[in-house]
Amino acid sequence: MIKIIQTLIISLLISSAMAKNTNSNNKIEQNIIGNPFNKTCLSTREYITTLRFLRDKKDYQLSEKEMQKIADKVSTGCTGASKRFIKVHKLLSKLGVETRSSIENSLKFIDKKDDFIKVFIAIFRLTYDKEYLDLDVFSAMKISLKLSAEYEGDVKKSLEDFKDLIKFCMKNGSMELPSPKCATLATDVTYMGQYYKKPVAEPFIELFLFIQEAKNGPTLHKNLAIKTAKQIIKYGPLAVKNFKEAYLFATDKEGLGFSSHQAVKFATQLASRSIKEKEPELKPIQ
Repeated sequence: MIKIIQTLIISLLISSAMAKNTNSNNKIEQNIIGNPFNKTCLSTREYITTLRFLRDKKDYQLSEKEMQKIADKVSTGCTGASKRFIKVHKLLSKLGVETRSSIENSLKFIDKKDDFIKVFIAIFRLTYDKEYLDLDVFSAMKISLKLSAEYEGDVKKSLEDFKDLIKFCMKNGSMELPSPKCATLATDVTYMGQYYKKPVAEPFIELFLFIQEAKNGPTLHKNLAIKTAKQIIKYGPLAVKNFKEAYLFATDKEGLGFSSHQAVKFATQLASRSIKEKEPELKPIQ
């Protein structure tokens, strides 16, 4: 019953987070000619709003010094930081997260765009709701934070990758992992995709099926197929194409004529070259 109520709370917060923000205070125009800064911030407003919010929470048992320190931190997040901090904090508090832990994790959103909060709430629902992964609140929070506030790429892509991966690893006959293992796999693969523009879920699934099921593939058992696919996808979506082409060439008699084991090793090596670090920029000699 408690989890059902908590799930309803999450649903309401998602609806609220998705609603268009019409608050005119978030549209501040500064009369600065040739502004050299990225943006201008209502830092004092964020400090005061946060401090007043914390002072009203007598049961938190925070000292005045602690509250001022938190408010000071929030003020560094620019306009809207206090709103983001309070929204995430309220959600975590309602779900039973201890006060100091809730505050610590809410501070991770102060300098993030609103999309990060929307994704945090959406992923929390996917991990916590009985209809999906049905994890405990702390495991759900840890995953949701990792794929939102701690994710450095396009956070909307993070959500889509995660959704596609849990759908596959819970429903597909080839995979069908228990919820905790599915959550770990989906989190790991999604997080690997943060530095790539294109989604990683679809190519990962394609590679897994090739490695485990395809007649012209290695036909590895499930656990080894998962391990190999994870090892390849960290090199980006293009690594899947490189791996498959290398494996097929290596096993072809007119190619290299390798055994399946040799071909996997060869294909993994070529797939690892799917990305290349940028060469350092050379500064002109003065």
